[in-house]
Amino acid sequence: MKYRKPGLDFWDAWFLQRDGEVHAFHMQVPDGTVSFSEEEGRSVGHLTSKDLLHWTFRGNVLEPLMDPDRPQDFHQKFTGCAFCKDGITYLYYTMRDRESCSQRIGLATSGNGFDFELYPDNPVIEPDPSVLIGFANRDTFKFDPVVDCRDLIVVKDPDSPYYYGYFAAGADVGRVSPVGVIAVCRSTDLIHWTDQAIAYVPPVNGVIEVPDVYRIGDKWYLTVLCGANYTGRSAIPDDYVTNATLYAVADSPMGPFVHTDDCLFLGGTIGSGFTCRTVEWEGKRYVLYVDRASGGNSLALPKEVRLVDGCLRPVYTDRLASLRTGERTVLGVTPHQNAFAWNSVGGWQEESGDGVSLRTEGRSTHFTELSLSGSPDGSGNCEILCTMSPNAKASGIVFYMDGQPYTVSLEPSRKRILLLKTYTMDFVAGRELKAEGQSAYELRVLVVDGVLEAYLDGVLLLQAAVPKTADVRPGLFCEDGSCTFRNVHVYTLEA
Repeated sequence: MKYRKPGLDFWDAWFLQRDGEVHAFHMQVPDGTVSFSEEEGRSVGHLTSKDLLHWTFRGNVLEPLMDPDRPQDFHQKFTGCAFCKDGITYLYYTMRDRESCSQRIGLATSGNGFDFELYPDNPVIEPDPSVLIGFANRDTFKFDPVVDCRDLIVVKDPDSPYYYGYFAAGADVGRVSPVGVIAVCRSTDLIHWTDQAIAYVPPVNGVIEVPDVYRIGDKWYLTVLCGANYTGRSAIPDDYVTNATLYAVADSPMGPFVHTDDCLFLGGTIGSGFTCRTVEWEGKRYVLYVDRASGGNSLALPKEVRLVDGCLRPVYTDRLASLRTGERTVLGVTPHQNAFAWNSVGGWQEESGDGVSLRTEGRSTHFTELSLSGSPDGSGNCEILCTMSPNAKASGIVFYMDGQPYTVSLEPSRKRILLLKTYTMDFVAGRELKAEGQSAYELRVLVVDGVLEAYLDGVLLLQAAVPKTADVRPGLFCEDGSCTFRNVHVYTLEA
């Protein structure tokens, strides 16, 4: 159901609303299972959707030129953005030169949104060496042989005549070495860009990329991708997260953008989602990103972008309810033997009119499986929703899959929620919990096309690759205590 073209891994995507549809442009690279020409396998893909859930492939655009006569725009084009004004789509992209893959911002335009022509005077943006590391001063810095100027995002300031462009670049900000920054420039015609400045300086020396910028209320929000593999683990305010999209806030589109104390927008491990971009659609802002699914990268399901207790968050959207193909009635709950050799059971379960209660024998872990009406549809895609009242060290939802079950473990006393491999309880992903003293939590977990998403009280906290199997059977568990599960719903989701 989630979009991924066979033989091609899905990479960074950017979005545009035009003519009653959302257009997505995305990078793609061959995964080795299908033979592609360089032009087909490394072009920018073009998709459209009317619901952010189902995507139609509309062909490739922006093929790599690999033309010696055009050395500044030689290799595969990297991440950009799209903007529509007066019926013209402006499709920006990252140019990569033949010499060193150094970068500039290029532009292609289209009158119908599908057929694009390269702007004849590309590039439209190069880094200004008086502000950033550019082509005129790169030899001064032992930073990287590549000049950074990539991942442009363009937004309109509703209070001025300016369009603002934000891109990843390198700069000397007085630290031990140059660092990655987000630069800003502005334009009145979407072609000529001036007034380059530094809008955001990260708290770490390393790489940041794929910026997105939008206004909510009277504040401007910037999101950027960083992670341990970019030397940025200590910038992430969550000890369980190693790859993250962080956000910063400014009073002006020129910045400076600064972090709040709780600046984590999307987080996980190297097996989790990355490269967030947003789109406004039918009066709401949605974020989409790239899932690192077990079957290869794909476009993630949409989430709403909201301020929750003053913090920027990806939130469950009711649009996902349209993926449900049926609800399976919970007929009962049975214990699940969970020891390696002895087939032991860790506690008791009791069913009542308002739910299911689990209680453990001492500090044991009690696993159960839900008995459900009907039979699974064979897609392995499902959703389980419940309200939990925990009085235990850990409790949550188990998914029994072929070969390897997984557990979403809510642990309020330890201030965390974890995704674990069932039985061994080996760590897969986790997030710290900020809420304290709650008596009840709404936990929602979706398993779709090799990706598990867990929402706590509506906020997306966990998203990680899991095995893609035809049979996924949900259950409940409790460790060292008791937990009552109410309003338990199990849905099958479309393939």
